[in-house]
Amino acid sequence: VRSLDQLSEAIHARLLSPFAGALAHVHRLIISPDSALTRLPFETLRDGSGLLVAQLDVSYVQSLAVYAELMHRVQTRKTAAPKALLSVADPLYPAPNLLLSSQDPLRRLLASGWKALPGTRKESQALVAGVSGKGAQQLVGRSASKARLMQMDRSGDLSGFQVLHFATHGYVDDERSALVLTPTEDPMSAYLRDMELLDWHLKSDLVLLSACNTGIGREVRGEGIVGLPYAFFMAGNINTVMSLWPVDDAGTAVFMPAFMQRIRQGEDVVQALSETKRAFAQGVYGDA
Repeated sequence: VRSLDQLSEAIHARLLSPFAGALAHVHRLIISPDSALTRLPFETLRDGSGLLVAQLDVSYVQSLAVYAELMHRVQTRKTAAPKALLSVADPLYPAPNLLLSSQDPLRRLLASGWKALPGTRKESQALVAGVSGKGAQQLVGRSASKARLMQMDRSGDLSGFQVLHFATHGYVDDERSALVLTPTEDPMSAYLRDMELLDWHLKSDLVLLSACNTGIGREVRGEGIVGLPYAFFMAGNINTVMSLWPVDDAGTAVFMPAFMQRIRQGEDVVQALSETKRAFAQGVYGDA
């Protein structure tokens, strides 16, 4: 294998070509990966006809049990949450503090300082601008904190949003996953961990994780990756858009509004995401 294209074709031949006959008659592919395959973006695999995403709408599910629960939620959730969007973006990260340095990687990262994400505020503003009426709320700067979100969950406000958008830094290791928000009193309060999300009460149709590595987490045999998306699912969410790698601040500021515009035009989540990926792959949005 001498190039990424050749590697992509080789993996496609191993994993997907044996099912070419069946795939020729479908337009949507749902994948439940396990082990190392949880880190493989199947959409980028190619054969002689091009990228898989150009041929099929691709989505992923944690397991068959999770898929069954998601279908049950879709069928039984008769009324949508009253408010359209909550967008959490551009947290206020403190300056580096070497006094926090320790063996704990979370504290080490606080010691070195998290880079500001000014592009995420533009992304958030673009999403909010696309929502008519008073159905959108922004938490940016000091308001983009775990303390504020926890208070909204306790009061029931958080369950009133159809879409939750997080444009922040993300953290993941072998034991935990977290969104990095504005710290309040304790510097470690910057981290909204996946385990803390399990106690939330959501009725959201969609969570947008516009943060690095949010599709990665702890691997549990038979269940796949257990991290932020799984925690949001356990809290009551249905669909999650996430990333397997570091995300570009400027690129996501273009991608997310383009994706959400398709949602507002009536496309379902899988179709809207696939069409947006195709547009980016074709250079519709330039170098974004």
